[in-house]
Amino acid sequence: MKSYGLDYVAGTAARKLEYEYEEEVVEAKRTRKVEKTNAHVQMSTLTKAKYIVSVVVGFSMFLVITYRYSMISESNLKAIKLKSELETVTSDLSLAIMNVEQGANLNEIEAYAKQKLGMQKPDKNQIVYVDSSTEQAKNIVENENNTSSILDKIKEFLGIK
Repeated sequence: MKSYGLDYVAGTAARKLEYEYEEEVVEAKRTRKVEKTNAHVQMSTLTKAKYIVSVVVGFSMFLVITYRYSMISESNLKAIKLKSELETVTSDLSLAIMNVEQGANLNEIEAYAKQKLGMQKPDKNQIVYVDSSTEQAKNIVENENNTSSILDKIKEFLGIK
């Protein structure tokens, strides 16, 4: 490497500067590093606190979600049990209705009515056939309604309730 003066150096290497106060510069760098590490320690404590708070909040949210899920599952289980009970009761009711219908023997009912209650079948002269599609049947029904309304008017006039 050739030197052409104090400031100019030939070659590819950069010239090395010599510091008069090299120890002071090194000391200044050390103090800057200490200040930076102190700031980093303070910052890392704040960061640690943030992490701890976020972990606690996340864990509490997880607990709340788990609790709600268990409540929903419990409600669904109750609903399923109630549906199965409803199906059981419905099938029992259907079975009871079928047993009543099968147990109702018309011959037994007729025998009970004749023997215990003293009933008998009506004679031919006791049967009255009414054709409900004719005007005469409608008039009979209206006359019955008018008769009851006349009786109501008489009761009102006399003050009887």
